[in-house]
Amino acid sequence: MAAFVKNDITDKGLALLAKVQMGEKLTFSKIGIGSGTLPGTKTIRSLTEMVQPVMDVTITRKKINEDQTVTIGGIFNNTDVQQEFYFRELALYAIDPNVGEILYCYGNAGNGAELIPAHDTQTLVEKIVDIVTYIGDATEVNALMKTEAYASVQDLEELSGEVDKVKLEVSGIQDKLVQMQQSLDQMGVHVYTHKKTGTVHNFTGEGATGRAKITANFETGDTIQLPCHYSTADRIGKVSCAFY
Repeated sequence: MAAFVKNDITDKGLALLAKVQMGEKLTFSKIGIGSGTLPGTKTIRSLTEMVQPVMDVTITRKKINEDQTVTIGGIFNNTDVQQEFYFRELALYAIDPNVGEILYCYGNAGNGAELIPAHDTQTLVEKIVDIVTYIGDATEVNALMKTEAYASVQDLEELSGEVDKVKLEVSGIQDKLVQMQQSLDQMGVHVYTHKKTGTVHNFTGEGATGRAKITANFETGDTIQLPCHYSTADRIGKVSCAFY
């Protein structure tokens, strides 16, 4: 069974993740399986596509976990495989609202790849594929799932005793937090803090554009206090205030 020890969120995935932390929805589109070997001159972070794609796997389930990760799963078999290949690459794709479909995260099994035989009556292969990846404080996570391909939890539990399980778990969650913050900084988005005192929601931080994790509910009649900044481009000294 393939073990995807080399794995990471890509640069484009991190850029999308930064947008998601500002309220953009996160939609996963498909799972990809490939046979390529990662070139020595390439890093997973810099990838925009699998090295040698073999097939797409329809997403059949989505589960939001408690540790700011999501599990995206699907089932694949070798029914349509005409030529054997090494199951070396496993990837998850998502929709960036500005650029379209991107490679969100990727894993490569290297020399630990599993040989998938071409289909015939003697070599039916079927596997449950799970990808666990970081999503931070995303509030809206979707997956493009075809109704006719949807697998219920019961279906998966029944299959789990009959077929192999393949799991890619993107490691280094704390590193992802740092990387996401770097992406936000590059976009000019700063981290604000939120505190509610009485009926007033106070947002504090530096920079004209920011993001914050809401720590208290908004009620009817509440007010919001935002930091305002003098515009350096306005010599009159007009106060400009922006928060998203």
